[in-house]
Amino acid sequence: MKEVFQMLKDPRFHLVYGVTQRYSNGPEPRRVRLNREGYKLVEGVTKKALVYPRMRLAVHPSPLKGDAFSPIFGRITDVTERSLFVEAIEPDEALRALADGVEKVDLINDERTGQELAVLLKSLGLNTKSLGQQCETLIINGLNPDPGVTWAEPMLLTHQGTLRAGLAVLRRLSPAKRILLAVPREMHLHFDDVEVVRVTARYPASVDALLVKSVTGKEKPEGLAWWGSTMSGAWAAWPARACRSSSRSSPLGSYTHSGNYIVKEGSMLGELLEFAHIKLNSGDTLVRGGPLRGESIDRLDRSITKGPRASSWWRPVPCRPWKATAPASTAAPAC
Repeated sequence: MKEVFQMLKDPRFHLVYGVTQRYSNGPEPRRVRLNREGYKLVEGVTKKALVYPRMRLAVHPSPLKGDAFSPIFGRITDVTERSLFVEAIEPDEALRALADGVEKVDLINDERTGQELAVLLKSLGLNTKSLGQQCETLIINGLNPDPGVTWAEPMLLTHQGTLRAGLAVLRRLSPAKRILLAVPREMHLHFDDVEVVRVTARYPASVDALLVKSVTGKEKPEGLAWWGSTMSGAWAAWPARACRSSSRSSPLGSYTHSGNYIVKEGSMLGELLEFAHIKLNSGDTLVRGGPLRGESIDRLDRSITKGPRASSWWRPVPCRPWKATAPASTAAPAC
């Protein structure tokens, strides 16, 4: 028996467009949690040690995974197998001098390419696994990935200077002969060195594998790779005057509020919700990574890491009556 798949006509399951306001700066965190799973701590990084912004804390053995850096002035309060916790402090002149002495790198004018550039980006904290893939064609997913997440248009339209700088670095890093940027069909956008492809922007068409089929007509074309996360690496990690990366772009929203913020890596979700004036009630659901493909969070001291790119909050609503459609349906009530 053939199955019929339906998407619910619930606005929470629709991709949202038309949001183009600039990213706002998030709060200065009082405490951060950094992921150190698989990393080797740098000598001297121990409990009670003082740290400063862009100080290298740990190195990953994989050449594709960026080093870990401190995002704030602080004191290490705990070190576990999976995490490193730092509590913010008011720095003295000596600690500020160490922060001011961190070497900066001009990525735009740097002439390194390919593997040499990948090594440099790793040393700046950027994961390069998906950026330097061996391929003939690289497709960049420029769609909002999940319903309720609204970071694509501000990156594409409002922060073009930073995005163009990031794409210039990507051109030097990727071996691809063609780089395609997939954007919503209604968007008027042009780049000189990147081919813009317009596709229908509806969920689940924003899922990477389905986007590839929309662009190429094939599910698994040869010699092709794609870069998901909606260009967030280009936007967050490649500013025009680059230094070691410790900030992340993070959409934060609920059913009635959404905003895009530049936040420090390791920022606690509880502090971000407080900053966005979102109050949680008993029974609410907090999701990290997007409402449909993210993970539910049971504690507010979870943090923003290099992986998740969005946080959403959902208030429970009564379930609507639901009837199956013949011959079969995978639709379910929205609760």
